[in-house]
Parts: sequence; structure tokens; C-alpha cells
Amino acid sequence: MYFVDEVIITVKSGKGGNGLIAWRREKNAPFGGPCGGDGGNGGNIFFVVDKNVNSLLFFKLHRNIKACNGEHGKYKNQSGSNGKDIILKVPIGTQIFDYNTGKLLMDMNIEKYRFLACEGGKGGSGNSKFVSATRRTPCLAQNGYCGKEFNLYLVLKMIADVGLLGFPNVGKSSLLSVLSRAKPKIANYPFTTLIPQLGVIPVDDDNSLVMADIPGICYNASKGTGLGLRFLKHLDRVKVLCHVMELNGLEELKYDILIHKYKIIRQELKNFSLKLWRLPEIVVLNKIDLLNNELACFIIKIFKCYLKKYDKKLFKISVFKRHGLSSLINALHKTVCKYNRM
Repeated sequence: MYFVDEVIITVKSGKGGNGLIAWRREKNAPFGGPCGGDGGNGGNIFFVVDKNVNSLLFFKLHRNIKACNGEHGKYKNQSGSNGKDIILKVPIGTQIFDYNTGKLLMDMNIEKYRFLACEGGKGGSGNSKFVSATRRTPCLAQNGYCGKEFNLYLVLKMIADVGLLGFPNVGKSSLLSVLSRAKPKIANYPFTTLIPQLGVIPVDDDNSLVMADIPGICYNASKGTGLGLRFLKHLDRVKVLCHVMELNGLEELKYDILIHKYKIIRQELKNFSLKLWRLPEIVVLNKIDLLNNELACFIIKIFKCYLKKYDKKLFKISVFKRHGLSSLINALHKTVCKYNRM
């Protein structure tokens, strides 16, 4: 799937139809009179949130969008038809900016929400509208008003309860696939995830969580290294961060390696967004089934003491063996509920 989360488009509403100058010439109407109809209104352009749309790909392929013009007025005081409206479907979480000014016009974060982005021009009046006591045969009509045109910048920021983050290839996609029905790409090499993924995690019969997985973050991601800079914005709307970590092989068994890795990710978050950095965080150590030697246990113990200073708890899990997942889900749910009450 080709994922698009930023695009610049031009939208133009329809022009209103012109009013008509016309006169009745009928046998049963000896005095005749003006009978020019009004022009129809130009078509509007609306944006509407559709839960079945998950990317801005349509707009990548259709950069210039124009609504239909209204019809001109007709004989016998008949008005022209209004131009057909255009309804553009966007994913939930899409932000619409005026590209020229940078002003946020609308944040489309409610399902089925409808936003009038570009209003069509009003139709002009026909000459029958200009009849008065002193002007019985007006020979004038009004032209339709032009439609509006805007350059818009669309940005998609996914909406989720929990955001997964961490270095590449630490098991974030595997965790998402096990906890939900999402089908992210999983392989044994870095940057397997190239686009954000969403999954719904059942908690109990009445509750569930939406979890977002973004491509792995690496050192200097906030400066454009790797894929982190482009996709970090998808964590802007989450309520809780789930920081996934792992110990890779014997060469990494140094007493402060987990603290070092943790600090790198936290610093990248801080560089990107203080709001994101201040979010509640749950730290997860994956692939615990592979760590059965004393040195690894000592490193984990040091890391737990480090996290305790910041009032954070470490959850040890194994996605492969399904170990510790229920405790993690409960902790995530409690933290999200606590966030909602704030």
C-alpha cells in the first residue's frame, strides 16, 4: 500500500450562473414583461471524515479539484441548476491548512465531520428581479459571482490511544500483530515498518485500545536521520507511549546499555516535541526469553533502578512466547483511563 500523509492541493469552487434578460412573447400574455430567471449557485467543496479511508493517496493523484459552475438563468423565470458539490473523503485525524498563510482551517478529528472548505459563487439575478413601480421593463441582469480558490496543505496525524516507539527491529510490529488483528510487515532487519500501522487491542468485553506503530527511531531522527522525523508526528495525538526495548546479543551486555538506549530515544522525543516528551510512558523490554544469563539479569536490574527514579515501571515480555502480555495490556489501559480523567 502506498501511504501518503502530506499533500498540497488546489481547490476551486464553481462560479455562479448569470441571470437572464428575457421577455415574454406569448399570445395569451399581451402585455408580456420580463421573465429572465436567476443563475444557479456554483458548486461547493466539502471535506468529510470517512473511517474507511486511511491515507491521502487520492489527493496525491488529484492535485487540482474544481467544482461545477451553476447554470445560467432560463426563460419563463426558471432558475438555472446549482453546480454539483464535491465531497472529498479524508481519514480521521487530517488537518487542513491554508498553504499560503499556514493557518489551520480545520482539524478533522471527529468521525463523519463535514467541513465547507470552498463555498461556491452565488448565482446572478435575472431581469424579472429588477421590476419596480417606476421600472416596468428592466433591461439588465446580474452576472454570477466567481467561486473561491485556495491552496491547501493536508497533513494526516493518526489518532490512537497508545503509540509504540523504539529503535528499529525491537519487536514493535510483532507486538502489535499479537495484541491486535493488524498485519504489519515483520522481518529480521531494521526499518521493516515503512508506514504507520494501527491496531485495535481488546481489553475486556466493553473496552479496547487503539495502538499505533510507527517506523523505528534512530539517533538524530529529530534532525532527519532515518524515517523518524517524517512519522514522529503520528505520535502527536496519542495518550500514552509504549517504549519497546531489547538487548541484542552478548556484544551489547554492558551494565548501562539499556540506560544509554533509553536516553537516546527520550532525547529524540524531546528535540521533536516537548508535549510528546511529557506524555505518560510505559517501558517494555521484549525478547526476555533470550536473556537467561547472570550479566543480562544484572543489566536489567540496574535499568529498573534507573526507571524507578523517574517513577516508571519496566514490563518484561516475550512476544514470541506470549509472556507478560496481559499485564502489559492492563497497565496500558489503566494509564489511558487515567489520562482521560486528567
